[in-house]
Amino acid sequence: MRRAALALLAAAALMPGAASLAQDEAAPSRKPGWWEMQLVISGPTPEPIRQTQRICTDAEVDKRASPFGVNMNSPGCPAAKVTRMADHWTVSGACDTGAMKVSADAVATGDLDDRYHVDIVVHMDPPPAPQAGEIHIAMDAHWLGQCPADKMPGQVEIVSNGAAPPAK
Repeated sequence: MRRAALALLAAAALMPGAASLAQDEAAPSRKPGWWEMQLVISGPTPEPIRQTQRICTDAEVDKRASPFGVNMNSPGCPAAKVTRMADHWTVSGACDTGAMKVSADAVATGDLDDRYHVDIVVHMDPPPAPQAGEIHIAMDAHWLGQCPADKMPGQVEIVSNGAAPPAK
């Protein structure tokens, strides 16, 4: 259980809803609306942890929280670097809290109008637990439509959370 909490803590620090993303160039915005993000978090537990989130987005939300999941903006965190390539984006960010150094590198593909995929690698030094020095997060996001009437931009809903089912 502690390992799952560590993985989710690392993922939560990087997911939408965290502090804003500063960047060298303008980070792209998703199509406004209701997005579902399926995450697979590997590294700190023997089995991957799966989580599904939904978020109501608009341009202002994406200015505050990167759709790519690298959201580091607090003391000790210089601006993350966002680079647009021909067929993907790369994002790199790092923080030094004094007690721990955290870095994240992400590669994102997709059109941000319908769906996109992000692979994130997080390094923590010293790790909060021996097996948590490096965490891999794979995120698949797809647009579900307009935000439900009861959701405001920026609201996040955790749909499911838990360990991956056993391999067959």
